[in-house]
Amino acid sequence: MLVVKWPRRKRDTTPSNATFSISDPVALGYFSIGGDNYSGSVVGEGSALALSAVWRAVTLISGTLASLPLRSLREPEPGTRERTTSVFDDPGGIDGQTPFAWKETLFIHLLLHGNAFALKIKNGAGGIVALPLVHPLCVAVSYPTVDEIKNNKIPKGGKWFTVTLNDGSRPKYDSNDILHFPAQSMDGLIGLSILNVARNSLGTTISADRAAAKVFSTGALISGFITPEDDLPPEDVPEIRKEMERKVLGWENAGGVPVLNRRLKFTPMTLSAKDAQFLESRQFQIEEIARWFGVPPFELMQTEKQTSW
Repeated sequence: MLVVKWPRRKRDTTPSNATFSISDPVALGYFSIGGDNYSGSVVGEGSALALSAVWRAVTLISGTLASLPLRSLREPEPGTRERTTSVFDDPGGIDGQTPFAWKETLFIHLLLHGNAFALKIKNGAGGIVALPLVHPLCVAVSYPTVDEIKNNKIPKGGKWFTVTLNDGSRPKYDSNDILHFPAQSMDGLIGLSILNVARNSLGTTISADRAAAKVFSTGALISGFITPEDDLPPEDVPEIRKEMERKVLGWENAGGVPVLNRRLKFTPMTLSAKDAQFLESRQFQIEEIARWFGVPPFELMQTEKQTSW
């Protein structure tokens, strides 16, 4: 007998510098802290965008706003304006995103996280030549501490931006290096994230999707029961099933009259009131998502109760 001994891999004991943002709902859900909602489902950008209504609302708003022109004007003389070139003509830089993709990503960050951040890339003269976007979960915003204020170490713009980089380092920047686009805010520090504010509505919708998937994977979806009026030997059951499927199922049997040489009773399975309410609740959740994003339901392809004109 030939015995093959596989070489054992040496375990890597090097300490990892991997970090995560304290506002990341996925990380909070892993440690069972924060991000709580009534349904118990973790609400993050991945799980939220997996909902068709959220995906449609986000792509509709971000794509529409990104298609609008972002022009820069200067005032050579008082009362006169003329168009001029600026970094917003190509904010992604030579090797970065196109202007449309840059604006679209910025609005996606604003819609989901309530904040958008861009790193200011400057030339030797101090002029801004590019504004690559930074994911909001990689940035922590804070006010200066009391000691920093006493020592006159006040950041420009009044905020510190601690950015988590790929190598695990966390440098601090101020408005000299970070451009911050906040949404509506309660404290003037950071914008409100719809993933947090609407976590109960989104969590309920995510749980409903999971429940529907569970029904299709393990639920009973048969159309009815066939019960014989007389006792049948076990070997006759497969033959009866084949005969029923051959004479009843399929488009070629539509409108036909099946004749079976058996004494059988068919009991159809109808949609229960509980299942009907489940379907109605899923339709309501689309309207709920439309309300959160300020989009008419018919823009999310919900045209059952409303006109599409």
